[in-house]
Amino acid sequence: MSVLSDVDIKQELGKKILIFPFNEQKIRGGSINLSASSMAWDIKTKKSIYNSSSKAIIIPKLGTALIQTEEIIHVTNAIAGTFHSKVGIVSQGLGHISTTLDPGWIGNLLIAVHNHTDEDFELPIGDTFVTLTLYYVNSKSEFINNNKHGRPDVLIKFDLSKEEKHFFDDDSRTQVNVLKKNMLESKSFIDFNTVRKNNWYSNNYAISIYIFIIAIVVYMILNRILFFSKEINQTCLTVIATYTVTMVTNFILARRK
Repeated sequence: MSVLSDVDIKQELGKKILIFPFNEQKIRGGSINLSASSMAWDIKTKKSIYNSSSKAIIIPKLGTALIQTEEIIHVTNAIAGTFHSKVGIVSQGLGHISTTLDPGWIGNLLIAVHNHTDEDFELPIGDTFVTLTLYYVNSKSEFINNNKHGRPDVLIKFDLSKEEKHFFDDDSRTQVNVLKKNMLESKSFIDFNTVRKNNWYSNNYAISIYIFIIAIVVYMILNRILFFSKEINQTCLTVIATYTVTMVTNFILARRK
């Protein structure tokens, strides 16, 4: 197994990795930060700990909360993952119970977070609270993941409202094609893809220009040393002109796609 860097993660987005809602800023050097949703419960009282007035989760002192991530994640059977605490969170007295992401998973993630302090902890909705590290597995997994998205089986004895129960009914949490469509059509992912393509075009265009300049310099040097014949000069100039036209044409066509 090898850890996926930010470069690897970005290359696999829309292919082996799906995330919705998508936010490029949450992709770190070797992980993805995940945010807290309003779906959170105290394991002791088995009731919601979301405070609608402050739009935050209130984790009781010395208590443990179960928090659904805002993001819906899917990975193919070629990728697995592990969840880790964030320094900014643990330094305030919170710690999550580390778990794993099996190959083939789709859905939100249910993360257990413990408040080690003797005061209630307020976690604003949308704040990142756990980080996901992804790995390429040595061989594609043949394991059939039967765990339901968001793990409603864990919450079966919890006091869930109608809204909380409806949370598990969204097709994008269970169907890969729906999740992929939502991700690919989201403005944040379209903007991300546009920037990446423009950077790729710019970098390759620069390489083409360098090759073009080197070719001309080499041609001029060899011509001064070897005194090319008229036929060879015409051939070289034709090749350079053809390369230039092809380079410019391909670049323009690529930008239009």
